[in-house]
Amino acid sequence: MAEVEPTAEETAAAAAADASNTGQKKSLEDLLAGMDDDARGVVLGEVSKARGEAKNLRDRLKVAEPKVAEYDRLAAASQTEQERTQEVLKAAEDRAQAATQRVARAEVRAALTGLVDDPNSIVEDLNLARFIDDDGEIDQGAIDKLKAKYAGFSGPRAPRPDQSQASGANGRTTASPASEFASILQGQLGSRG
Repeated sequence: MAEVEPTAEETAAAAAADASNTGQKKSLEDLLAGMDDDARGVVLGEVSKARGEAKNLRDRLKVAEPKVAEYDRLAAASQTEQERTQEVLKAAEDRAQAATQRVARAEVRAALTGLVDDPNSIVEDLNLARFIDDDGEIDQGAIDKLKAKYAGFSGPRAPRPDQSQASGANGRTTASPASEFASILQGQLGSRG
């Protein structure tokens, strides 16, 4: 049976696969060394063609970049006064909406303070748009409803002790009642004798 010689592309692919399998990076010359003259010519032609296309694209990009910049400058300059005003208006509306959201967040947090342990965690989960009316003002009625809702959940609460006033806050700890009684008794008995 006659052996079929591989094509130039198959030879180049096999050489590239061999190079990748050994973990070594081979140069184009190393890959071409194992090929016959015809295969080498085809591969070099393809590589040369790809390099030429890449150079052509780089040259075209260098020419196009200043034209794109000039186009952007002209487009900005040709905007009408109305378009510029609309852009400024849109930016101002976005800032106003963000400010209104911050105010709503603060109002809700203030309403929930004292009713819940951590008002911030509840504010995170709320859709704050519910507390802003159609005119962009804070809807105090909606905030009052939320406050009433959480007041109903919480029920009567005992005041929290101020931990900074605890006996351990200043570094001294109080003794147990039994040890205090013993020290008083010792003091009384010791002063008699």
